[in-house]
Amino acid sequence: MTARIDDQSDPPDIFLTLGLALVGQGKGAAAHALVAEALASHPGDPLYAQIAQMILTRSVPHYHAGMLADAARNTAYVRAIEAAAKGRVVLDIGTGSGLLAMIAARAGAARVIACEANPLVAETARAIIAANGLSDRIEVHACHSGLLDRKAVIPDGADMVVSEIFSADLVEEGVLRSLQHARAALCAPGALFIPESASIRIALADHADAELPLADVEGFDLSLFTAHVPTFGRFGQNDAKLTLRSAPADLVRFDFAADTAPPAEGRAHAVLTATGGRARGVAQWLRIDFSPDNAYENGPGASETAHWCILHHPFLSPREHAAGEEQAIAAWYCGDTLAIWPE
Repeated sequence: MTARIDDQSDPPDIFLTLGLALVGQGKGAAAHALVAEALASHPGDPLYAQIAQMILTRSVPHYHAGMLADAARNTAYVRAIEAAAKGRVVLDIGTGSGLLAMIAARAGAARVIACEANPLVAETARAIIAANGLSDRIEVHACHSGLLDRKAVIPDGADMVVSEIFSADLVEEGVLRSLQHARAALCAPGALFIPESASIRIALADHADAELPLADVEGFDLSLFTAHVPTFGRFGQNDAKLTLRSAPADLVRFDFAADTAPPAEGRAHAVLTATGGRARGVAQWLRIDFSPDNAYENGPGASETAHWCILHHPFLSPREHAAGEEQAIAAWYCGDTLAIWPE
């Protein structure tokens, strides 16, 4: 049964309840239809406009707008896709707004299959693709790529995979398992992967605000509450309070273009050479490689439009390093989890 708004008796709480229920049930198209009907019944009504926004933004990650405004990221993807997409069957994992799928279609892809797990976003991607006249070249599936039916959708397999499902720590959005599955279950032999690789970059670092001031809050010791607080901080590319205490190094590099997909679980080690001074922890960011002459990095000093932040993984206590002193760093990654600590 289709949820409907009765324009004779449609109090805003019913509109909100129905809309959020549809979102919770994964019925993105129905939620969009309900919003359109309500707004048409209440043209210019600011309350209904606000509720519509609440419904359409519920469960949609906040980072989409910043990601689309990241010009360096967009340029790197355009260069890589335009160099390889012509005549290929392209699988776009995590299409979001549909931008990368449309770039592939514009570049001459024979066909583009786009997956988007969020049903609200998937429905909007369909509308965007239609508005740009590309519905005959791109099909959007409102599902995780791991649920795509290869026999029904791409029986011969994709020969090019495009993805941008990287988090600030690289792994949190499940990129390793998603690309591992795509290579094994959805691709033709020898399929291209864009980007080709990605690295977790690290450096010793100090930050003036890295410590949690919970030992004395209004005269009370709340330090035990730190057990419920994420141990890492998030900082901008030009944060004046962030000081690197070593040259950067790759902690781990994942090669998506290799014949065998990177494992979704593993350990990594790196040795950093200190420049001297106090280090409260490790600063961590990304490097994404599309080709030898096309790379993206969001480390300190990168463009202000970089939408990924720099993460700070603190030590249990600050460490003083002499210039030239080596500090070993270890890491463990598993699926969508990354842990970093000093050895």
